[in-house]
Amino acid sequence: MHITCETNMEYDTVVFNWRVKNFRRLREIATENDLPPEGDVITSPVYVDGLGGCWWMRMYPYEKRENHSGKVSLFLHTDRATYSDVYFSFQFTALNMEGNPIEGTVGGVELHKFDKSDRVRNFGFFDFIDSEDLLTQCLDEDGGLWLYCEVHVYSHVVTELDTVEEEPTVKPRSDNEIYRQRLCYFGTKASPDHG
Repeated sequence: MHITCETNMEYDTVVFNWRVKNFRRLREIATENDLPPEGDVITSPVYVDGLGGCWWMRMYPYEKRENHSGKVSLFLHTDRATYSDVYFSFQFTALNMEGNPIEGTVGGVELHKFDKSDRVRNFGFFDFIDSEDLLTQCLDEDGGLWLYCEVHVYSHVVTELDTVEEEPTVKPRSDNEIYRQRLCYFGTKASPDHG
């Protein structure tokens, strides 16, 4: 018998296509006004995964914090860990007018866990992209910004077992064959009908 099994984590996928209208003007407002160090925040609509959890993005269009000044920060938030631990992976990217990823704007994580005991349930990047680069590379003709986020929410582990019946590779010998082999070993010729 030959046994094979495969273990896989099943997941639900949530895809965000978020257009931030008038991003150019929002950034100007953030740089001109006396805002807190993290700048002003823009929050995406809420997206619901197939498992009942809510996900959204928060973007800070112009960071003023030391070591992050002039950067755009982008974070993924969820309420999923309110009820139980949640494992997920995600990827962010900014898109150009043709809908293609802008080089240098792809960021994500392969696997992350929020514990239900975590008070903070967000993950992301303080330095997602330099705001000047964003203005020159990523905005559409109306000054809007397209952000794409794909989240995989892992629900549980599944193991599939396949059993394949096969003929044994070594054929068992009969008692008669074993007896003949022993007699030959001791120098005696066994008769074919002995047994």
